[in-house]
Formats: sequence, structure tokens, C-alpha cells
Amino acid sequence: MKKLILLLALCFIATNVKAHFFELTSNGFINSEDHSKDYVVFNFEGEKQQELFNYVLQALGKTFVSPKNKISPVEYTQISANGILENVTYRTIAGMRLEFDMFFNLIFEFKDEKIRINAPKILDIVQEGGKVHMYLTKAERPNVILAHKALFNNNGKVNEPKHKERIEMSINAFINDIIERIKKAKESDW
Repeated sequence: MKKLILLLALCFIATNVKAHFFELTSNGFINSEDHSKDYVVFNFEGEKQQELFNYVLQALGKTFVSPKNKISPVEYTQISANGILENVTYRTIAGMRLEFDMFFNLIFEFKDEKIRINAPKILDIVQEGGKVHMYLTKAERPNVILAHKALFNNNGKVNEPKHKERIEMSINAFINDIIERIKKAKESDW
């Protein structure tokens, strides 16, 4: 069921260009529309800082169902979320699909009428079982065995375009889900 939901979310992101918030580079994620920024700002007209903080906290609480995920709030100003996105990409070897999970940190900051989402920080991309890792560049882990993957060469050129695209789609789908939950929470009156 989780895989179906993730697949639907990825399809939604792939068809909705506006939902592409972050782009993956050899230095990490950056704003996909303004490469000079490592954050995205969302405007919520008429909403107070405290309300936006509470909406994001609720959205993360509903999204992060695993105890492996951790939410650290700083009252009304910032929320740091350490999470895991399962099956962000995969590779196929001898007909076997080997899936990779991404461990990441995402920081939300709040002002009246605005939410700033800082570029996600990749903590690790690891194959199920933890034996094979993916790194942004070979320079990041120069002494690892060949089974490990580098998404970019040391000059910043993409080595693994399909993995880069899947990882971008996964994190952007996650962020889009949070933003949609905020919008629904604003409209909810129970």
C-alpha cells in the first residue's frame, strides 16, 4: 500500500511542474527555480506565525508514522525533521530490484504569512540491509568499494540521471504532501 501511495505521489509530481521545489546537485539540494537559494518560501496570506507552525507540526505528525522519524520543534519559529523516505530509487541486478531509502533532515522556519523550507540535507542513501550506499560524489567517500554509487562525478556532472530524478521526485512529493496537508488543515473546521 505504501508503495502504491508513493507511486501515485511521484506520478503527481512528474506531471505537475509547479511542484518541483528542489533540484539535486553535487553539493546537495537547491531551489529549482533560483539556483542561488537553498530554500523555498511559501506564502499563506492572513496566517499568523503560530498558526503556520502548528499546521506544519500537525502535517508532519500525520506524515511521520515511523518511530525512526524525529521532529524537533523550537516554539513557533522552527521545526527540524529527521526522516526516512523509503524506496526513493532502486537498481536492478540480475532481475532483482534493490531499493534505496533516504535519511534526510528538513528544517521549516516561520514568520507571519510565510513558511520557509530549507533545502533538505541528505544524511544517507542506503540500500535495504545497509550494505550499499549512494553518495553525491565519489570525493564524498573516496575509499569505498565499487558497489557503492556516486550520483555525480567530482566535476558535478550527473553519473546516475535516473537516480537523481527519482530522489528529486521523492523529496518534492514529500514536501508537496506537507503543503497540501497545511492547506487542508486551514480549511478544516471540526
